[in-house]
Amino acid sequence: MMLNWDSVWNRVSRLEIFRNFKQNDFRYSGIGKTFSLSTGQTSAETPIDFPALSIVLGIALGVSVVGQDGITLCRDLSMCRITLAYPGGQGNIITNGPINAAAIFGPTGQLGMPPAEIIVGSNGTINTTIANLSTSSLTADICFHAMICKLNAA
Repeated sequence: MMLNWDSVWNRVSRLEIFRNFKQNDFRYSGIGKTFSLSTGQTSAETPIDFPALSIVLGIALGVSVVGQDGITLCRDLSMCRITLAYPGGQGNIITNGPINAAAIFGPTGQLGMPPAEIIVGSNGTINTTIANLSTSSLTADICFHAMICKLNAA
């Protein structure tokens, strides 16, 4: 679930860092990362890089395992725990983590996360850690739905 593009722009365009921009100076980008984790494994803290002046409208997480018959099965998010933090000790997006992902996103990812936009400053990152709580290897895919400035986009 993503926040409404127009509503977010209405709020952030009033901020000093966005005053010289127009809404059409931004475009959508899904910024993603895949984590492959064995049973009980926790990933290293992984920086997700964003172009300067990115605005995160939503964060989605999906988890899947490969069954014995080779078929990929989507699972509920209670199979993993997640931490999201700003770099360099600037604070956490999810405090007191890692937290069970189902508590943040809902068991099937149906809850809106974040409840308000996240502004990622000049060439910033969001550090992500995912822990596998299941008895199987799993793949966790995270996607940050973002407005990125066309002038800074790669």
